[in-house]
Amino acid sequence: MGLYDLCRYSWNGIADKQCPWCAFFTSEDLKILEYITDQFHYYRNGYGNKYSKLLGEIILADLFQRFEAAKDGKGKKIIVYFSHATAMDMMFVALDLFKDERPPTGAYRDPNRKWKTAKISTFGANLLAVLNRCKGTDDVQDYHVAFYLNEEPLLELCSQGVCSWQEFEDKFKPFTNTTLDFCEQ
Repeated sequence: MGLYDLCRYSWNGIADKQCPWCAFFTSEDLKILEYITDQFHYYRNGYGNKYSKLLGEIILADLFQRFEAAKDGKGKKIIVYFSHATAMDMMFVALDLFKDERPPTGAYRDPNRKWKTAKISTFGANLLAVLNRCKGTDDVQDYHVAFYLNEEPLLELCSQGVCSWQEFEDKFKPFTNTTLDFCEQ
């Protein structure tokens, strides 16, 4: 797996051009290794781990609270988080993104699965949320939040990857009730 990690960490993702570390593997090897990695991440920090959703919600609650403060003129206009792919996976679970009908198993490798860590949470993955202040009707300020995953609009959250403030609030405000009470047991 060490050579495969070098391969997937240095893959540039542009025009499907492989890095030199991937030359060790056939196309079929890469498909199998990708699936093994997807299974590992699914059960460690994805839908297969009961704590992933809670831990992802904590990050999303913080995002909501910071954007709400910025909207009210009390917060910063730019918020940046740096994290490992593990936290990205947990946020996806909290947002109910990339969820397949059937969990991955060793019995069947679904080539059309949504949970593909090589696409959604690579070593250099990023999730960008942008709070936009817009001029609404009658010159009243309106706000929208645009989401990008790896510089591409995240279409699964809202239309064209852009949520109205109301859509954003409906999706993210419930995360503010998340607690870590399960840690005390």
